[in-house]
Amino acid sequence: MAADAIREVLARRKAAAGMRALLLAGCDLLADEYDNIKTSITMPDGSLSTDPLDAWAVEKVSAMDDWIASVKATLYPTTPEAEGGSDD
Repeated sequence: MAADAIREVLARRKAAAGMRALLLAGCDLLADEYDNIKTSITMPDGSLSTDPLDAWAVEKVSAMDDWIASVKATLYPTTPEAEGGSDD
């Protein structure tokens, strides 16, 4: 029974590592496109363009910001519990 439990833990860790690798690869793939799009719609004062022709790009940059933040929160949690700590 202990061997089955160990195999289960190892399988879950392998699956989690695979998912982490996929998310990191996705972040890397998005990074260049994100930078290019954001640069193209950033105004001299640092704000994003309000030109209606740039609305699609502003929407994409916003969606990418949200996705990147969610991936970072998933991959790099900052709570003590997520880092293996405890309140005990």
